[in-house]
Amino acid sequence: MSRPDRAPIVGDDALRAEYAAALIARGISTADAYALAARTQYIPRTAQSASLPSRAEASAPTDALPNKLSVRGNKLLEVGVAIAIDPPDGNELIFHHSILCQTGLPRRKVKGREFQRRVGSAWLHLQAGVLNIAGIPVPQPIPYGATPRLALASISTLALRTGSPAIEIGRTPADFMRLIGMADTQGSRYETLRCQFNAMGACRLQMGFADQTFNSMTVKQYEAWLPRTASERNKWPSVLVLTDDFYKELLAHGVPLNRRALHALTGSALCIDIYTWLAYRLHLIKGPPVAISWAALRMQFGQEYEGIHAADDFRKSFLLALPKVLAEYPRAKVTRYPGGLELHASPPPVAPRIFAVSPPLRTQCEGSAD
Repeated sequence: MSRPDRAPIVGDDALRAEYAAALIARGISTADAYALAARTQYIPRTAQSASLPSRAEASAPTDALPNKLSVRGNKLLEVGVAIAIDPPDGNELIFHHSILCQTGLPRRKVKGREFQRRVGSAWLHLQAGVLNIAGIPVPQPIPYGATPRLALASISTLALRTGSPAIEIGRTPADFMRLIGMADTQGSRYETLRCQFNAMGACRLQMGFADQTFNSMTVKQYEAWLPRTASERNKWPSVLVLTDDFYKELLAHGVPLNRRALHALTGSALCIDIYTWLAYRLHLIKGPPVAISWAALRMQFGQEYEGIHAADDFRKSFLLALPKVLAEYPRAKVTRYPGGLELHASPPPVAPRIFAVSPPLRTQCEGSAD
């Protein structure tokens, strides 16, 4: 039931109206322009341009707003504006399993060899595996963070596009990093991709919904990506094969997402999780707004937060991430009330007609696990 004290996520009224007018002048619909403007923080300045404000960024709906603006915040907003002006076409789709949209991989390094997350009737269980490297079984960690999320969604999309569980993922790491929205193959990014890719290739994934359980390795054929050396820089598993079970699950329960939005959120696993959750959840709402308490949100998204301040730390992190996500999902309708959030019926981030007529993209917009 709708709460009378809910508060929309808004910024300064005068600057918001001016910014909305500038967006409308750039070709964005009135509704989308005001939705984007309502999620933008404004800091007063001496002269306000009629173009996209350089001193504007997506802001957290909190009492204390940040005093400094980040370059990344402005980039996120620019991508959101581009999405509103030019909605994604069939080539910009990326797919994620509906249960992974609700549960999500770990966001931080897991100390043990198993990880489980449960949200309502949906659950996810991961077991770390081993890879055969030079004839020796080498234990791998459980995949975590933004990288395996982007990699798994990209791999899933390639499988659906080609109509085959056997996927070519590029001739070099650079090819694949470009595919998942990572700019280069140097330093920590390269090593992160290698470690997380090996972990994903080795782990066992179980998912469940209601009384149904899906048991499988996600990948059934994978050659370990070994550390690069001066003579072996590009040892790279250019082909991997999904299990038949996981491939069939994708066909039945793949949720379409906007690739540009997902790539814009690459720097935060929490942002990716919130985006995929809203993409799955909002368009399924057919009646009044759905209220979700902070306690319920923490159960779904805050498992990694520990200590006496865990609840407050999670709430702060979520409120910093939410407006960044909303900037990339312009039509998402989310409001606050003192005890949590309200989700309103909203169009999906990808219009059904974009993929409903384009085999081999044979998934359904509803993407429901049931």
